[in-house]
Amino acid sequence: MIEVTEAVVREADARAQKAVEDAVARAKENGTELSPEVALAIHKGAWAAVTGAEHVKVRRS
Repeated sequence: MIEVTEAVVREADARAQKAVEDAVARAKENGTELSPEVALAIHKGAWAAVTGAEHVKVRRS
């Protein structure tokens, strides 16, 4: 687990939301639905890309 600032959390959340929204849109274009498990994996991957870790502790700034 690493410690991150609130600014990093906001960036990670924004990227994760965008990644999941893009995946949902692609799934709809293909006539399918995105499973919750896949959405969670995409979300975790986006967080890891920003923070470098899957688990974080938020440091109040």
